Amino acid sequence: MPLITALLLAATATLPLPAQTSSTAAVPSRAFEPADRDAYILGPGDVLDVIVEGGATPAVLASGLFPQSVCTVSSDGVLAVSGIGQVSVEGLTIAEAEIELARLTRSYYPGMRIGISLSTPRLVRVRASGAVSTPGIYAMYALQSVSDLLVEAGAAAACSRTGWVYSDGDSLRFDLRTDPATHMPVSDPLLDGGTTVMFSTCEHPAYVLRPSQEAVEGVPAV
Repeated sequence: MPLITALLLAATATLPLPAQTSSTAAVPSRAFEPADRDAYILGPGDVLDVIVEGGATPAVLASGLFPQSVCTVSSDGVLAVSGIGQVSVEGLTIAEAEIELARLTRSYYPGMRIGISLSTPRLVRVRASGAVSTPGIYAMYALQSVSDLLVEAGAAAACSRTGWVYSDGDSLRFDLRTDPATHMPVSDPLLDGGTTVMFSTCEHPAYVLRPSQEAVEGVPAV
């Protein structure tokens, strides 16, 4: 190898690699917190990991079923898994959907165990109104809660951090004030598509009076 080429290779080998960039917007870390399998309700747009426990035989692979696959819940609430079929999961918890998928799987592959987990939660559109700085419609992840929406919309000066969530004729009260016993919000429900979150104002607000600039300048230094 020529000496000049060797010197160039040695010099470039020590250069730092360029930072990788992505055009995808950063997802809030809150969105990737583990979902409660018995509480999170599945809906269109949820992305699920489907895992065949114990692997798969060549015959199973030939049918189109793979040891691990990523499936998205369709707009009509159906989860389609290659090699198994379709099962309606909208309105079910993750645990309930896994039971239904396992029942369908056993009809084709007796004794096979299959599991599902939430990979990426769906995006939902919710409206923030009431005592917020910027009322309007926000795109949020279904694993985010009312407190996350308040961060996005901004709390108005008289916001009491309590209010109501309205959806399809139903209403649910929330209370983001800290519970002294748990050091957590009293009630911070997850967001769902098409809901309106009404933040209430303080019934008895307290006001802090500050002296004017002229009065401050007139006070002699101590």
